[in-house]
Amino acid sequence: MRDWLTKDFGWKIFSVILALVIWFTVRNGGDESGGPGLLSVQKTCTNVVSAVFADVGAQNVLIKTNTVVVTVSGSPDVIAALTPDNLHAIVNLAGIDAAHDTKFRVEVAVPPRVTLLNVDPPDVTVTISTNQ
Repeated sequence: MRDWLTKDFGWKIFSVILALVIWFTVRNGGDESGGPGLLSVQKTCTNVVSAVFADVGAQNVLIKTNTVVVTVSGSPDVIAALTPDNLHAIVNLAGIDAAHDTKFRVEVAVPPRVTLLNVDPPDVTVTISTNQ
């Protein structure tokens, strides 16, 4: 029995240390860059899409589908504190004077340490008319 414990003792200690390093890495959710780690959770929120202009021209904007479903992931503590107000869904209409039923990509700004997984729908239909 004693030989079973002491044989290859160095390899056994190395294995335990390696297992602890792997466990701490997984437990902390991987890297801190905001990428999804092994212990990340997902959250889905519904957000209202806002239009953003470069100039403040008085324009009438109609976004036909003005809500999007946003799915994000991150560490459990960051996702638990996340509210829909922390996610900003916008349509960049800079330089666009007029449009009729034109599709524009929805851009979503997320806080640090949160990864954007999906935006549904990814595009929204916008009609822009100038005030006259």
